[in-house]
Amino acid sequence: KMMISCGSAKEARELLVKNVWGFGPKQASLFLRRVGYCAELAALDTHILDYLRLARGIDPKPSALSRLASYERVEKEFQRVASDFGHPVGCVDLAMWVTMRVAKREAGW
Repeated sequence: KMMISCGSAKEARELLVKNVWGFGPKQASLFLRRVGYCAELAALDTHILDYLRLARGIDPKPSALSRLASYERVEKEFQRVASDFGHPVGCVDLAMWVTMRVAKREAGW
């Protein structure tokens, strides 16, 4: 019922962050993706942040991502990455997560 009143995925995420104990921006984004609400929000974890640092020179501090405004600034950069790849954010996010996880394991990070 909470989600029906939301006009956008960002609004739904904000509602979850404010009203669900333990949900930060990343967890709310994952939840919305997994329940099929949207695929336009990024789940910014360490693998995605490492990619942004290596490929784009963006080095956000993970602790800053607990604040929704900071999270959305970094997410906007990742949305540009997804656009460059020509795929939805959710697809690029998942592909990047798998790729970086394997690359880090292979490189011994």
